Amino acid sequence: MNKPEAFIVVSRYKENMDWIKSLTDNYLIYNKGESLDEFKQQLVPNFGGNQYDIFRFIYDNYENLPNLIAFVQGDPFDHCLSDRFYDLIYNNSFTKLFGDKNYPSGIYYETNTSWYINGEFNINRPPCKFENFDQYASTIFENYTHLEILNFPPGSQFIVEKERCLFYSKYFWKRLMDIIPNEIGLNGGRETHMIERSIQIIFENIYKEKN
Repeated sequence: MNKPEAFIVVSRYKENMDWIKSLTDNYLIYNKGESLDEFKQQLVPNFGGNQYDIFRFIYDNYENLPNLIAFVQGDPFDHCLSDRFYDLIYNNSFTKLFGDKNYPSGIYYETNTSWYINGEFNINRPPCKFENFDQYASTIFENYTHLEILNFPPGSQFIVEKERCLFYSKYFWKRLMDIIPNEIGLNGGRETHMIERSIQIIFENIYKEKN
């Protein structure tokens, strides 16, 4: 079987990783769970969700990024049906790796509201650093203007070209990492839900970073 062109970056906690070995040997697992000695892994603390790992990989490898990178979760099929995933993962340009049982076409939109900051699933998490998406986006982008609708793939799984990452400075990716709370077990707090809704527009290089 042909290997995907992309270098695959996986965010893993407890998921079975046999699927990656059958797909490619060109990968790195950010492992927040028990060590998997037979895999290519980097053991990391369990915080920040896969969004943090996206920023971490770009920041740590900024001067030597692969030409094409796929950012996926330990179980990529939770947000991308397996048949769809094994079709899309071979793409060699910007791709949203999304399409679950509720949205098999991979099209998903939300109105720009604050439910994802203050929703019931966040009830035991500390308050968000931002009152709404616009306030967050305005802190990282110079020329951001209000978006009524947010188009993004739940789960933050993408294939991206190196150039899309280098569109921003190395400092930009560190700034995004610093936004996410680093409390163990918090999984990034409410801020990760905010960031999840912005990663597509980040990789689309629509806005300039704020100095």
